Amino acid sequence: MQQRSAPVQVQCVDGFPTRIVHGNRTYRVQSVIECWVLQSRWWTRDGPVRRVYYRVDTDRGVVDVYRSGSRWTLARHLD
Repeated sequence: MQQRSAPVQVQCVDGFPTRIVHGNRTYRVQSVIECWVLQSRWWTRDGPVRRVYYRVDTDRGVVDVYRSGSRWTLARHLD
């Protein structure tokens, strides 16, 4: 498993990722394996941090990406 934490571009259909672009690599999503929400720091004055995670099976392997607001991040690539 490789941790990434890198910004990516994600194309969605009906709110679910269908294509992920990281640098010069394109990941074509074949299926969504799992989806979950992480909400933390709800107690701070800055407000909560909310991330929607997607574990997806792609043509390059299984990856985790998350959306926070309008930004997408590649969290990890599972070997």
